[in-house]
Formats: sequence, C-alpha cells, structure tokens
Amino acid sequence: MNYERIDGTIFRAMIAKGFINLCNAEKEVNAINVFPVPDGDTGTNMRITLERGMGATPTAHLGNYLKELSDGMLWSARGNSGVILSQIFKGFAAQLADSGSADAAGVRDALVNAYRTAYRGVTNPVEGTILTVAREGAEHLADGTDMGVDGVFARYLSEMRKSFGRLPELLPVLKEADVMDSGAMGYLLIVEGMLGALNGETVPESEIREREIAAAESKEPSESGGSAKFGADSHFELGYCTEFLLQLLNGKELRSAFDKEAFAAALSGMGDSLIVIEQDGIVKVHIHTFTPAKVIEEAQKYGEFVAFKLENMQLQHNEFVQSRPPRKKLAVIAVAEGEGVVRMYRDCGADAVIAGGDALGVSASEFSEAYKSVNAEKIVVLPNKANNIMTAQQAIALSGASNVTVLPTKSIVEGYYALANGTSDIEDAGERIAAMQDGMDAAATVAVAYGVRDYASAEVVCKKGDLIGFVGKKPVCTGPSLAEVFADALSNVADIEERSSVFIFKGKSFSEDEEALAQAVEERLPWLSCEFVEGGQSVFELMAGVI
Repeated sequence: MNYERIDGTIFRAMIAKGFINLCNAEKEVNAINVFPVPDGDTGTNMRITLERGMGATPTAHLGNYLKELSDGMLWSARGNSGVILSQIFKGFAAQLADSGSADAAGVRDALVNAYRTAYRGVTNPVEGTILTVAREGAEHLADGTDMGVDGVFARYLSEMRKSFGRLPELLPVLKEADVMDSGAMGYLLIVEGMLGALNGETVPESEIREREIAAAESKEPSESGGSAKFGADSHFELGYCTEFLLQLLNGKELRSAFDKEAFAAALSGMGDSLIVIEQDGIVKVHIHTFTPAKVIEEAQKYGEFVAFKLENMQLQHNEFVQSRPPRKKLAVIAVAEGEGVVRMYRDCGADAVIAGGDALGVSASEFSEAYKSVNAEKIVVLPNKANNIMTAQQAIALSGASNVTVLPTKSIVEGYYALANGTSDIEDAGERIAAMQDGMDAAATVAVAYGVRDYASAEVVCKKGDLIGFVGKKPVCTGPSLAEVFADALSNVADIEERSSVFIFKGKSFSEDEEALAQAVEERLPWLSCEFVEGGQSVFELMAGVI
C-alpha cells in the first residue's frame, strides 16, 4: 500500500502492530540484555512503557493521539531503554503536535526530532545503543521523501538495521559479550511492526485488547526465593536501579528555582546511567546508584514522589547468570531449505538453522547474526551451497567472531552426513569437527531437477522441462523419466561399485512412486539400498547422498 498521509487512526494501527511485535519477542530481547548490566529485563521494560501509551484515546487527529500516547509512555517508562523509548515518541509527538495528519516530509522531520529529543533526555548519551540506531536511521532520510510515508518508514527501518549490525564496534561491552544491544533490538521490532501495519499486516482489535488485559494482570517477578540468588555471602557490586516520578510542588522551598540541569548535575555524582526528564511539572529520573537515600533526599527538595521503583541489580544479575544456559563446547549452524531437511538437521544436532537453499542465498549479516545467537566456545558452520561458503567466511571478519570454523559443504546431503558423523557425544570439539569433515567427504551428492531452459554441454543436451541428473553440480544425464534419470545419475558416480546405500531427500513437488523408483535403481545397481525421507527442497525433485 502507498500512504501519502497518515492520521491518528492509522498511527494507532501502526503502534498496535509494533506493540504486538515487541510482545512476541519480549523474552528474546530480555535474554540478550547486557547494558549497562545484564539485568535481563529490557524487553519487559520496553513493553510496559509502550503498553501504557496503548491506552491513548482513539482519535483521527494525529497530534492529539500522539500527545496522549507520549504522556502515557512517560508515566510508565521503566529502565534505561524504556525511558529512551518514551523520549523518542515524545520528540515524534512534539513535532506533530498541531497536525491532524502528516505526509512523508512531516514524518521525516518527526523522526529526526525524535532522536534529537532522546539524546537531549540522556545525561551522558552512549553510542552503540538504541540512540544510535534511531539517529542513524533518521539521518538517512534527508535526501527526499517522494516515496510516501510507508517508503519513509521502510528506509528508516533499512538504515536502522544497518546501524544495528555496527553497534558492537561502538560499544565494547557488546563486543566482549558477543551480543547486540537489547534496547536497539526492541526498537527495531517496534518499527518493523509499524511498517508491517502500513503494508497491510493488521492486528485484530480483539487481540490488542486481550494482550492489554493479559499485560495488566501479569505479576511482577516473584520476590520469594531470593536468598538463593542474593544472600549473606553475596557480593554487592552493581548497586540499585532507582526510578521515580517526582511531582514538583509549589510549597517546596525551591520549586520556583528548580533547574533541570543543576538537578542532573547534583545526581550525576551519586551514580551512573542517569536520565532526567521534566515535562509539565513532572520529573522522571532513572539512575544506577549505591546510595539511593542521597538521591531521594536531593529529589525531595523540590517535590514528592508519584511513583517509585528500587531494584537490587546484583539480584537481577545473579538471576540472569543462573538462568542462562551453560556455554556449549561446540555449536553447529547449518543452512537448509525445506521442512523435512530442517527437521532432520535439528534432530541430528544443529543448534541453529538459517533459511536458504539452491534458490536462495544467505547474506553475511544473516551468518553474522547466527554466530551471535549461539552460546558456545566454538562454532562450526555448514553453508551447504558453494556460493554460501565465501559469505560465511566473510561474516567471520564482519562479526569479529574468532571461534568459527566453516566446513565447505556444498549441498544439504554433505551437511547431513557431516552432522550424522560428527555427533554430539564426541566431547572434544576438534575431534567432532574432524568427524564432521570425514562425513562430508564420504558422501557423493546425486540430484535430479527439471530444466528451466534449453541447455547444451559436452555431457548433456536437453530442452526446457526435461529432467536433468547431476553428480555434485555437474549435469551428467537427461531424460523424461525421473526413475531412469536418477538411476543413470547414480551410475555416473565414479566409485559407485564401492558404495552401498542411498539416502534420498524428496523435493517439495515430488509425486512419484517410491517403490518404482527404488526398483529402477535396484535393476541397474542391485547392491544399493534406498531410503526416502521428506525433504521439501524447492529446486531438486530428488537430492541423494550415496555412501
């Protein structure tokens, strides 16, 4: 769809889809949180922050809707990322305060004001976070807005994704932990949902209401059993996450002289990760401190607390460490296409499977993200396509992952035998990789596909629509019958007399009689046994490993 303008009704649908997107990935966002400490609640904080804003009164007037959305987010903002998220929407709303609707240029200007407001709201802005992706995404919108509002959001999201991939180079704590910034990830999810709504991915009103009710009824993390995670012998090294809303009061001695910058300067000596925001007589404060009493005393010079939260970050960190899965000695990442192939790979021990096949290559960024998604001392990659091998190797340099080994598997068959031979019961990582190499080398790949054009080479001549048999990637035979072409292709394996079995992945459109196919093989090569499994690959009718 192409939107020349958006109003409050459209934006409500956009923010609803962004909210649902974030809710669906809340646990994943929590799991990667390491900044400024690994307290594991960024996704929850951002969800709660946005959730309160979702209660804004529906209205077609964009400025009015955004004002209520922004105010709700400010009141409920939790955590560093939640507060920054509220400031992004505050800046967006401020730019469009008097606008009943907005065109592409107006949206662009609002996104620019959004990141500028967020930077101003943070006492010491840190690059490599949600701030960076919001800024770099908006900065690339200056060269025209003739693509419509949906085009602006599409470009904004595209540039933010690029920025997201660069964050570990800007923030050492991310690179050291080998993860991405969780706040930035949460914001990407929100914007992805907003763009999805513009592209027609609507959220039923009933689902929005159900999620809002579920969120309202959800309980805070249990306070019971804390002694196991923070007790008399615990070390207290991280301090308290302190957040509050302070209502400035006329009766207080210095209300009329309250100065946000001076107040922030006073608090800055009491802790870090400080954010101070003032809006309509309400001061929002977020600080990590070992002395919350001093922060409270300073704040009460000007007003009284409307809401207050104090959390032991050491307890949060200890819970995170205890709940995190143990680091594996070796993790396997494989490229695969087809439900059956993916299922087989996971059953054989693949820790992560990247979608890709003979019709779909894999980008360096996809490999890079996969490297970061597994918690292991060493990683082995099965690219399963010749064109993916160099990309997988390039992603090592791009991601800075020094613990990755790329086995040059060129087909799903080689990848399968690598997994089957290098099983997880081999405890030594080096030995397991060597076993996977042996499995890959032992298998010959034979495949059959329909030709999509006329073709002629020294080995074969075929017309569009003919079946072509391959050994590896080399075409060796053609014909009208799948069974005959497959048997011919098997006969072209150089040492076929020394092999004994054929493991066959059936393609997505495979509809032949398995028994007839196996019989054709037996008549030509009687010493071979055939086993069929559902593969689901799209290009090849059959792809088989011969050992």
